[in-house]
This record gives sequence, structure tokens and C-alpha cells, in this order.
Amino acid sequence: MNYKNELIEIMNMKCEALAEVVDVEYFDDFDTIVIKSWSDEVCKEIYNQIEHCVQCGGSNDDAGICPFCVCSTIVHGRENCLQCPYGFNHGLCNSKDSHYATITSRLFVKGYNSIKSFMKQSETWLDYWGIILEPSKDEVVSFLAERAGLQDNVFTIPAWKRLYNKYPKVREAMISTYKTLKDDLPY
Repeated sequence: MNYKNELIEIMNMKCEALAEVVDVEYFDDFDTIVIKSWSDEVCKEIYNQIEHCVQCGGSNDDAGICPFCVCSTIVHGRENCLQCPYGFNHGLCNSKDSHYATITSRLFVKGYNSIKSFMKQSETWLDYWGIILEPSKDEVVSFLAERAGLQDNVFTIPAWKRLYNKYPKVREAMISTYKTLKDDLPY
């Protein structure tokens, strides 16, 4: 695996997803050049730490999914924002005039408390990391009831929910059916 290219891909994914909701440059050619200047060993360690942060969930701290913050921690033993090339290019993240501050404030207005929390809804991001989100009970029940032609009335939806809650095998079958039908049906 070419870890430099993977780190660039991670940043491009974030950049593309963010471009749908904010019009601030998140990642550019200068940032790409910086990542390409890092050693292969450092890039591998950065990638592994980001992967661990994404897979384990944890807090919505953006530093854990930022190659520049993680690199600073690896190289300096702690985040060293004053020597960060991303901060040089986009403004220090803790500065109110930085690109990061602008992006996160716009995301906050849209209901996200960080870039990491925003990325959790990106299918491209989730697919890249192999994260499969289980649908909620309401999503499964409503979807299957609709496909079965049932009306959303007092009897049908609560009855489906009782089946979902009471019988694990029925729940597994409902989720499996939901996953299959969700992507395959034209409507």
C-alpha cells in the first residue's frame, strides 16, 4: 500500500464531501506536496493512527483524522500547530480566520460538531474504511412495510416493530432483506 497516496485520498474524500456544504478550500496542491515529502514510515504510522481513530469511533475530535495533526504528534511528540504546514497554508486551526474554523462553524450551523461527525454520514468515507452502519429499527420497519404495500397505520407498524424487537431471527432477516432491497429495487 502506498500510504502517501492513501493519506492524499483521505484528504480528497473529506474535501469532496465538505465541498457539498461549504465553499472553503480544505485541501489543495500545496498540502499534497507536503504529504508527498513525508517519509514512507511516517505516512504508514499516520495512516494506521487515523484508521484506528475511525474504526474505534471515540470522540469527534478532528485531530485524530487529520494527517497533519497526527504527523505533528508523531514527529514532535505532541501537536505543534505553530510548525504545521497545513496551518501555514490555511491558517492555524485555532485561529478564528482559518479555513478550518470557517468550515467547522458552518458545519455547526448544519448540526455537526466537527468534520469527523460530518464525515460519519458520507457513504464514500464509510465505504473506504469498510464501515457498515446498521439501519435503525424505524428505517427497517418503515422500508419493509412500504415495500409490502402496508399502510402506515396503528396496527401494521407497531406489529412489525414488535416482531423486530421480540424475535432476533426475524430482526436479522428484516435487516438482511432491507439491505438487499434498498440497493436493488428501482423505486
